[in-house]
Amino acid sequence: MPGVRRTPKVKKRAGFFVVVCGVLFVTGCAMSLTDKAVYYSLNYPAPTGVKEERSVIPDTLMIYKFLVAPDVDVDTIVVKSQAGKEIARGERWQENPADTITDLLIRDFQDANIFSNTINQLSDAKYRYALEGILSTMEGRERGGKVNAVLEIEITLIDFEPRLGGKKVILNRRYKVEVPAKDSRSESLVSGFNQGLKQFSERLRADVLAAAKSSLNPS
Repeated sequence: MPGVRRTPKVKKRAGFFVVVCGVLFVTGCAMSLTDKAVYYSLNYPAPTGVKEERSVIPDTLMIYKFLVAPDVDVDTIVVKSQAGKEIARGERWQENPADTITDLLIRDFQDANIFSNTINQLSDAKYRYALEGILSTMEGRERGGKVNAVLEIEITLIDFEPRLGGKKVILNRRYKVEVPAKDSRSESLVSGFNQGLKQFSERLRADVLAAAKSSLNPS
């Protein structure tokens, strides 16, 4: 009686395994292409026409690396609905926004020539004034179908060589800037953040200059 040839079970299982792996690979590639994150960075043009010929304050300002409040997301661009619920988006920050804000402010203070020198916290140079900051809010907020870029930053300016009887903390303020985005696209929201940061920098430089002047020449 002629025998019946049977396909070994091992080969069937091996073939099934290859097919499954192929499907998973193709699916993974498709997901990686469609779900690829988009990254954005903060930046705005350096201030022009504001540089003093000679520094107004004959001392050095150190700008410490800004801190971040616990509820601020430094990885993902956050947009919240009017009800306060977070709207999921795939866009992310290229760098920690607080670090970028610190670098931009150092650039702006250096360009404005308000102090004889403006340095970061890695410098070992001697300094009299120190600027501290906390990024407490950074998010998009939907209001009536439109999105606003909202920034809140807490600032403290310290004078380490106060006059006799003078205050060590000479500026302590919470800044809030809200800029309407052109539309709901992430590009427009990031543009709103950049405009808000530029406004914040202008206000901060004016306030810091006034506070430092007051510490030198009390009324």
